[in-house]
Amino acid sequence: MQFLFADHTLDTDTRELCRGGTPIAIQPQAFDLLTYLVRNRDRVVSKDDSMQCEGQSATAARNNP
Repeated sequence: MQFLFADHTLDTDTRELCRGGTPIAIQPQAFDLLTYLVRNRDRVVSKDDSMQCEGQSATAARNNP
């Protein structure tokens, strides 16, 4: 799925963030958090929600080296 905002494209299938068509290097946890925020853009995301997202990302990274 692709999300477009300003001149950025967030592609969750390829796990790529681009600005003006140029890929931007982003850490996996940051990508997961950005994806979570974009997917939940219609509601207020609490600090606890974002921390839970980051925790799940870190667990996945440890389980899939």
